[in-house]
Amino acid sequence: MLAMRKEYPDEDILKIDLIFETFYFLMTPDAAREVLLEKSTDFPLRYSIDLFETLELDRGIVYAQGDRHRTNKRACVPAFESASSMSTFVEAIRDEVDDMCDRWVAKIGNKASAQLDVYDEVRQLTLAVVLRVTFGLRSGGSGDKLSNEISTTIAQYLEAIVACANEPIVSIAPQLSSNYRRVVGSGGLLEKLRRLVLELIAERRRVDGVVPTSTVEGGAPPSGDLLGVLLATGASDEDILLILFDLIIAGSDTTASTISASLLLASKDERLVSRVREEPDALSVAHEDVRARLPVSTAIARETLRLYPPVPFVGRRSVRPSDVCGYSLDEGVVCCWSPFYFGRQFFSSSVDDAWDPARVWLDGGAGGTTVDPFAWLPFGAGVRGCLGTRLGLTESVLAVGCMLQRFDFTFERDELTYKYDLTLNLSENRATACEVRKI
Repeated sequence: MLAMRKEYPDEDILKIDLIFETFYFLMTPDAAREVLLEKSTDFPLRYSIDLFETLELDRGIVYAQGDRHRTNKRACVPAFESASSMSTFVEAIRDEVDDMCDRWVAKIGNKASAQLDVYDEVRQLTLAVVLRVTFGLRSGGSGDKLSNEISTTIAQYLEAIVACANEPIVSIAPQLSSNYRRVVGSGGLLEKLRRLVLELIAERRRVDGVVPTSTVEGGAPPSGDLLGVLLATGASDEDILLILFDLIIAGSDTTASTISASLLLASKDERLVSRVREEPDALSVAHEDVRARLPVSTAIARETLRLYPPVPFVGRRSVRPSDVCGYSLDEGVVCCWSPFYFGRQFFSSSVDDAWDPARVWLDGGAGGTTVDPFAWLPFGAGVRGCLGTRLGLTESVLAVGCMLQRFDFTFERDELTYKYDLTLNLSENRATACEVRKI
């Protein structure tokens, strides 16, 4: 899209004909605003692929359509929007980040430093957070055995579906793919994961009993996790299963990529790290004060999301004819927009694609004030915007701030090596291998 913008600098929308579909690329924030917000009822369907249906990713929230999407998202809102729930979630983040830092300190021991891969470590962190936020599971708790089994199976499932997405054969003859068979075959990971999650739901129903639906009105029920909220709504076990699947997959690897990339990029700027260390202890800050009291840590996370959003492209399909920025679009067309492109092209007239939180977000930068909000869309916008925006950004800020305050990082590679498959992937070529030291 960056190349197309140079060739067609004045176009709001570009029509691109591919063999299997015609796409309309939204080339300006104004076009994205119309599709995602002002005319969202004309474009309510998220563009999806057949693989997502096979993997049962189309019936939760992210790729669910129509009434199912609205019903499932409405059921989850109390868990993500109420102050009491956010306090519970932030407590989970603090605990898990603190535990991870303790493990790093133990690994260093009496040595000067220790070798680790930040991406691998942080993926374990974000999965632990999302398991606690969704299921209420915490390592070392009463559900430790089940927690570990679910955690291991989810990690294997995530690895396998990413591998499926990268195999061309899956779209033609999926049964020829060993990764596909590993996921959906008899006794495969999907079947095992369903069994484990349904077992957990049954146990929670037995322990918690029937939770009155009215408890949701003031926020979350006493359990404080998403499973407790969904049980209170009277949702079926199958619906709860699909929603939780979706949120675990959407909220673990994506946040891990943001945190890992932020650490690699920030560690090269000594002045920036010094400013982070002048901020209050990141894990002591109340969730409502994060942006005000941790402005540098927040700027680091937001700048990483500007240039390296979790997903590079998103599509919306229309259900009726519509007019967008003067272009007449037919029913059934797909409009695509790219947070990767917007963050580089339209964020500010004075900002390019160089990662620089101080220039962009701090020190009088345009990032937080004059920029068009639709130029920074790592979490989307409108009715299909990411439900976990506050949680994901808060987790990134607290984790990055805490780790930079407690450790020095020396990465093997100076540049961020990445690719996109289902989401931003930093796992190749030891992109985040580093030496870590206590400070």
